[in-house]
Amino acid sequence: MESPPLHAAVRAGDVVQLRELLQEGGAEVETGHLDSGGWAALHAAADGGHHACVVALLDAGADMNQTAALSDATPLMLAAHNGHTECVATIIEAGAYVNKVDAYLSTALMNAVEESHWGCASLLITGGADVNLVDRSGRSALLAAAERGGEQCVDLLLAAGATVNLTRLGTSPLVNTAWHGQSACLRKLLEAGANVNQTDREGDTALVSAVQAGSTECVDILLKVRTAHVVSGVVHIRQQ
Repeated sequence: MESPPLHAAVRAGDVVQLRELLQEGGAEVETGHLDSGGWAALHAAADGGHHACVVALLDAGADMNQTAALSDATPLMLAAHNGHTECVATIIEAGAYVNKVDAYLSTALMNAVEESHWGCASLLITGGADVNLVDRSGRSALLAAAERGGEQCVDLLLAAGATVNLTRLGTSPLVNTAWHGQSACLRKLLEAGANVNQTDREGDTALVSAVQAGSTECVDILLKVRTAHVVSGVVHIRQQ
């Protein structure tokens, strides 16, 4: 299906054409008009990192908090997910609500750290992002950053007050990080005071998860900070 004129200009990054369309007006070029995918033009501009188009749309009165029809994603979430720092900065400065959640209860900050976009995450935190919100599956921004191996983002979140032992719906930053074999982030969580005895919804500790995942480096790190006892085939952890 052919894109509405406004969306087509934005996706092409053609800010001259975009401004001409905005001046002409009409239903199809209203900034809130959605395409077949449920996106407004500002969604497309933010997703593609077309900063000049973002500025033009905001100048024309585009709603920076408008949600996509299917996912409830905002332009800020899309820009953060793709690492478009200039777009993120501009949308925040325009007054976007940084803690808005999508259909999965994910925030722009979660989207940024999942892709290790430190610059976007930093802007969001400075703009008031809550570092301890969790999504529908119980995952926090810290968990998302650590399990992806985003060391800079982990440092940033911890410095901003992220709770290292935050658990919701049986999730655990330390356990997930061990399962994904992210040894550097595992060290950072432990240094920040992560509880080595914390378990996930399956009842597994970080050590059990590291063993199951075959992450020898994570196993070595965990064994250095605790004594492991194997009882009836189950690994129990006693803090040293």
